[in-house]
Order: sequence, then C-alpha cells, then structure tokens
Amino acid sequence: MTRPARCLRVAALLAAVLLVSPARAAEGDSGPDARPAATATSHLRVALDAYDRAMSGALGADEATAELRRAADAFEALLAAGYDSAGLQYNLGNTYYRLGDYGRAVLAYRRGLRAAPADPRLAHHLALARRHVEPSGRRPASVA
Repeated sequence: MTRPARCLRVAALLAAVLLVSPARAAEGDSGPDARPAATATSHLRVALDAYDRAMSGALGADEATAELRRAADAFEALLAAGYDSAGLQYNLGNTYYRLGDYGRAVLAYRRGLRAAPADPRLAHHLALARRHVEPSGRRPASVA
C-alpha cells in the first residue's frame, strides 16, 4: 500500500473510531476511564502496522502470527477503551480470521453489522468465517 493511501486509511478509520463511537459519545469522552485521543491513535497505528507487516509476505509463519496477535491486542485495546465502529470490528474480524480464530471473527463481523447493517464487506466476510464454524450436520461423539 502506498504511503498516501495508508495515511488516508489510518485517518478514515481513526475518524470512524473516535468520532462515530456511540459509547464515547454517550460518555461525553470525559469519564474516569476516558483515554486521550493520542492513546487511541497509538493503538490504531500499532494494530494497522502489525497487520500490514503480517500480510506483507516478508515474515515467516511464526512472526506473521505474532504480528497478527499484536494487531488483535491493539484493536481489542481500542474496544476496551470504549472506542467502537463498524470499521474497527471489520479489521478485528479480519485479524481473527487470519489467525484462524473463526468464532471471534464471526463475533466481530456481527458486531460490525450492528453498526453498519448494509455494509457488503462485513456481510461477505461474515459468510466466509461462518463456513469454518457452522456445524457440518454431524453429531459429536457421545462421551461414555
């Protein structure tokens, strides 16, 4: 991704996370647990950079997995701080999907769809993730 395109991506996601967050708006962004925007920006940059490094193809499998875990942790830190948006949930879902954690990917995509019900990206990725967690019609073996 080119540097200008990456800057636009970061700015757009940051705007969605910081400005459109119902939880932050409801709190007036001033509670005892409120985090400054600089901390949110830092978490977002860490998450996006780690995800991009993992997807670059320049790392080995173990290093790419570690970067994806770092990205997931940073996205989760944003959620824990009260920031939320469809874009954040989409990125979190993609990160969990790449980690093979399909249940958490489904959860993130569903949460994203609550915020943006008409988003075709979220609906498409939710369908992909569900293929990995939907039962195949077989019953589990009985425990004796």
